[in-house]
Amino acid sequence: LDSEFSLFKNLNAVAIGNMKLPQANKKYYAGLDLGRTNDYTVLTILDENKEVVKVYRDRQKSWNVIINNVVNNLKQYNNAHCFVESNSIGDVVYELIKKQYNNAYPFGTYSNKPQLIESLIVEFEQQHIIIPNKNIFPELYNELSSFEFKYSPKQRTVQYSAPPGLNDDTVMSLALANLCYKKYNKAQGLIIGY
Repeated sequence: LDSEFSLFKNLNAVAIGNMKLPQANKKYYAGLDLGRTNDYTVLTILDENKEVVKVYRDRQKSWNVIINNVVNNLKQYNNAHCFVESNSIGDVVYELIKKQYNNAYPFGTYSNKPQLIESLIVEFEQQHIIIPNKNIFPELYNELSSFEFKYSPKQRTVQYSAPPGLNDDTVMSLALANLCYKKYNKAQGLIIGY
């Protein structure tokens, strides 16, 4: 059951989707969260109905292999627009992706993490997003279920993250895909602050 303290409300109500093959007449939007050794690299692709249709998740492979897999998935989904995490090592990986793929755009998640997560929280509250059923892709469901926030009175800021020892790669990838959708889906109108 959804916890009343969960950041992502209506999780069970929106976790009803399936992975889907690309359709020729659809537009797609993606988010890429980077990791290689302990964390995962995760690419999440949303369709124009804001349903997660593809998740690529991998780690402990060379950057060349990961980049090729990411680019191939993006091309397969009708050259999806994609926000790529561009923190530290992300800058280098983004540049390598950009050499092969034009619809990739850098997005710094360190300073923009509250904006990313709060935008995603609203999508869950309003049930405007569909994610895969928890039996199809349990990693996303579990990360969303355990995701938490801490308020820092000293800095007067809210910090969002996975609990110690857990990952938030799929959450961050979904949040980037959600913001990419809002930026590049013409039906959404102009989004300020990018």
